[in-house]
Amino acid sequence: MKKYKHFWVLFLCLTLILPFASSLSFSEDNNIEAQLDEAIQYEEVNYSVPGIMVAIVEDGKIVYNYTNGVSDTVLRKPLSSDSTLIQTGSMAKLVTTLALLDILHQKNISLDDKVSQYLVLENLDSEITIRQILTHTSGIPTIRYHTAQEESPLDQDGRGTFSENASDYMELYNHKPVTPVGEYTNYAVTNSVVAGMLIEALTNDSYESVVSDYIAKHYNMLESSKVIEGDSEGLDLARGYSVYGGGQTLLPPYRTLLLSSEDFVTTGKDMTLLLKGITSENKTDSDLFTRQVSAYGNQFGRSLAFSIMTLDHREIYLQDGAIPGEMTRLMVEPNSRTGIFIWYNSDDSELRKVLSRKILDIYLGDRFKNQSPVVIPFKQELKDSYGNLIGAYVSTNITPETVEKVSRITNQLRVSIVDEGLKINNETYSYIGDDTFYNEINQDYAKFIFNKAGRLQYLTINNAVYERGRLYESFLVEIPMIGLVLVVNLLILLLMLSRWKQYLVNRIHRTPRMVLLIATVIALILIGLIVVIAKSNNVWNIVYGIKRSLLWIKVLGLISLVWSVPSFFMLNRAKSDFRWTGGTIFLFRLQWLLNIFMVIWLWRYHFI
Repeated sequence: MKKYKHFWVLFLCLTLILPFASSLSFSEDNNIEAQLDEAIQYEEVNYSVPGIMVAIVEDGKIVYNYTNGVSDTVLRKPLSSDSTLIQTGSMAKLVTTLALLDILHQKNISLDDKVSQYLVLENLDSEITIRQILTHTSGIPTIRYHTAQEESPLDQDGRGTFSENASDYMELYNHKPVTPVGEYTNYAVTNSVVAGMLIEALTNDSYESVVSDYIAKHYNMLESSKVIEGDSEGLDLARGYSVYGGGQTLLPPYRTLLLSSEDFVTTGKDMTLLLKGITSENKTDSDLFTRQVSAYGNQFGRSLAFSIMTLDHREIYLQDGAIPGEMTRLMVEPNSRTGIFIWYNSDDSELRKVLSRKILDIYLGDRFKNQSPVVIPFKQELKDSYGNLIGAYVSTNITPETVEKVSRITNQLRVSIVDEGLKINNETYSYIGDDTFYNEINQDYAKFIFNKAGRLQYLTINNAVYERGRLYESFLVEIPMIGLVLVVNLLILLLMLSRWKQYLVNRIHRTPRMVLLIATVIALILIGLIVVIAKSNNVWNIVYGIKRSLLWIKVLGLISLVWSVPSFFMLNRAKSDFRWTGGTIFLFRLQWLLNIFMVIWLWRYHFI
């Protein structure tokens, strides 16, 4: 009996301790869930979000689900992770990549094979590899122009197939690389369009059919599979909103023409199923979560399917998505096999950043955090060595073939030197060595890239690549020039209205003054349209083609060019009248030259 005494003591201790330990664990889980609920609800109210979904999956198991709000503020339809269809934008790129990787594996095709071995595209560099397409290192700029319509994504009438739309898109533009192939990440729509076309070429089947079968078979995403095939029965579509000052403005519906890149219509439940699949052991140990391109040593870069970013001092594999009025983010922390999905129907991208960091901080705590880089004092000799790099920088990823080119002026980065290092668009970056600067608040890196001759090639910030802006493209040069056109035309309009009778030529000829007045009015309307387009120059207006304003600016720009011919001759006729003084003639000649400059400016930036 004595030899069993210790056994009974141990058994009694375990009987008493295990329920207590279990309750502690349960209490801790409940505490994390409560913290997550509180954090999400606070930001939901703070950012006036109509509806929001958040899911957390760890090692293939759902550990947290949050769905709240409405999908439509007018009809007051409650948001449902099961039956509400949401538009996730560039999640289409992720789904396309996963499907293509599966096909490559089945057919034993190398990622380093050239795309041209399987798909012949006249406007694509024949040396670009499949790996470069999937890692967005092909050097191709992003092109979105006229790739979407203001229609419901569920409307099948006149939609056309992905194959038809993708072929038209590839033939319409040149797709010439704007950065060296294979060296830098230029996240572009075209790469995913080519990936979708590769899926069709390798399977001899439609993109819709292949991807529908793939997500149903591998991830059990049945609702998403049905929607790709055109069946949305029993499902409601969430609406997108622009939120400003607490007000929620309904935005037009969005339907993409490029399924493999621009939009993935799904449900919250199906995105959770996708997370379960890609966070399971066999996925997180695969090439899917292997760095393919490195931006700064072990910071930032690309894998085959994700951008690699630093969030809350952790290395996160991330895919963002957006359409007008809806924002999405899918994140994976590979060490813990934790995946997070965020969606809400508001156009405020800041909320996505705030929620990401709060959720990571609450759920992972201090696990897997990296240290901040060591800052080096920015002494005078360092300031002197970087002094010639101050100025304006523009994205290399801007399409040179469409009106998006005007972004080289409207979206410039301004770089200046401060005591701590650099100031880039009012954000301070401290020097950490090797031509690299670090912003602690946003955990961003900025690095200058020089060629062998020591000349500046690029400024890279995270995974984006910028080049030095040309003087004539500087915001500080071109905006004053457009302003001068406005001032001169306004001055002439006021002069003509105040001295209308005096501007007869030789007391009887009315034609010259009418021709010059019409030229002035056209110029002023053109400037007004430029302002309208500049104010609304965001990615969605590029997608939609800024239809009305752009059409009018094309028409009036061509009329202005044609009208400059009679204006020139009428001005010469006016010189014969002594009442048209030398100063007046000079002002009208200056107007004529400036209006010609404006038409050339519009042509250069593809407005006409």
